[in-house]
Amino acid sequence: MTSVSEGFSSKQYSQIMHDHLEVLQDGFEECMCVCPFCFGRSLQFNVSKGVWICFKCGESGSAKKLVEMLQGTYMEPEADFLEISRDLRALAAESYEAPQLLPESMLLRYRHRTQEPHRLWLARGFDKAVCDLWELGFDPLADNGGALTLPYRNPATGHLDGIIFRNVNPAPDQPRYRFPKGFPRSRSIYGSWLVDHMLSDAFPTFTVTEGPTDAIRVSQAGFMSGAQYGSSISAGQIRLLHRMGVHDLVLFYDYDRAGLRATEKGTHLAEEFNVSKVLWDKDKYCWHGTVCGCHFGQKHKDIWIAHTSNGNCPSMRKCKCGRVHEPDPCSLELEEIRIMHEGAVEV
Repeated sequence: MTSVSEGFSSKQYSQIMHDHLEVLQDGFEECMCVCPFCFGRSLQFNVSKGVWICFKCGESGSAKKLVEMLQGTYMEPEADFLEISRDLRALAAESYEAPQLLPESMLLRYRHRTQEPHRLWLARGFDKAVCDLWELGFDPLADNGGALTLPYRNPATGHLDGIIFRNVNPAPDQPRYRFPKGFPRSRSIYGSWLVDHMLSDAFPTFTVTEGPTDAIRVSQAGFMSGAQYGSSISAGQIRLLHRMGVHDLVLFYDYDRAGLRATEKGTHLAEEFNVSKVLWDKDKYCWHGTVCGCHFGQKHKDIWIAHTSNGNCPSMRKCKCGRVHEPDPCSLELEEIRIMHEGAVEV
């Protein structure tokens, strides 16, 4: 393997390794670690080249890819790697159990003066009761048309930890979500503070989605839900689910390439929880927005996903199968969410 990220020292790669992985054997150049994806004890990390590979599940890549996979899909893809590493070291030094508290009055600036939900939330099908429960607001002063606001609270105390902003019209080089500085996404689950550390007979399962708005939509259908901030669930989020008292977990991911991968990776959670996954209607929905015309791997879905996801196929074209392409929970009617949720199958 060769390094994808250039210009970084072994010390910097070693810092990234220790920030993200449980190191079993710290060697001079090759280090053995616990894989955060399959939990095998055979992930090898080369601190000289900044590359890694798990000999159990086959996941591999650069140090930068490891950070992005564990931090979630909302990380800016062009972010400076040295800045990421510095922020991670600073985050490690912070006390997550005793975060800086924000005043509750901070939420008032983002709530409509009439206390009615903003029209953009209503357009998503979120009524006043849902907007009040999740304390949804709007920041009109944000760039490019403003930003929807989603407060995040400490799962242990319920205190306001920060505000997440979802840009309405992000620029091409701008991420859709903006998180508070130092926000520990890999150790947080959106909506965790509403579980109150105890699931009841009325809510025996916890449904996990990729994004916050998906979690809100699923909750609107009557299920206890939260979001994992991205398509890959981290070890820190798994520990938080245990502290929340979760035993039965339902995976409700988007029906696209990332969502399919997340569902496949989510099968390892069966060792931790009783896991079920939601099935999408293949006659109504399509998991790819674009397809390739070279017929490479079309007989095997997993190979086709890997082939088309690199974007290098010269025969790529928009899918015209007539089905709904790459849907997510937010795009569904509440009754359909209920039917799909009740029809979830064990993994």
